[in-house]
Amino acid sequence: MAVLSDQGSHCSVELCRQRDFLPFSCDQCQKVFCLDHFRYTDHACPNAKGLDNRVLVCPICSKGVKLVVGEDPNLTWERHMQEGCQAPNGGERKARCPVTR
Repeated sequence: MAVLSDQGSHCSVELCRQRDFLPFSCDQCQKVFCLDHFRYTDHACPNAKGLDNRVLVCPICSKGVKLVVGEDPNLTWERHMQEGCQAPNGGERKARCPVTR
C-alpha cells in the first residue's frame, strides 16, 4: 500500500475525477475541486451567479470599470470612455515627461 493512497480528494467534476492532494472547496456549492476546476465558471457552479466580478482599473480616472460577462473587454472600455471618463485634476490629462525624474 502506498503512503499517500488514502490522502487527498477527487474532483467533483464527473468527467475529471482527478485525485488532488491539495483540493479546493467551493465556498458556494461546498464541493471539492482540482486546480483546473476550482473557479466558479470552470465547474459551472449553480450558486455563484453574479459573484465572479472582475474590473479594469482605468489609467485616466483611476476608477474600477466592471467587466460584463460574455462581452468583449474592449467594448466595456469604449463605453466607459464615452460615458465621461475624466482625469481627477478637472478633466485634463497631465503630460508625462519621458525623462526619468
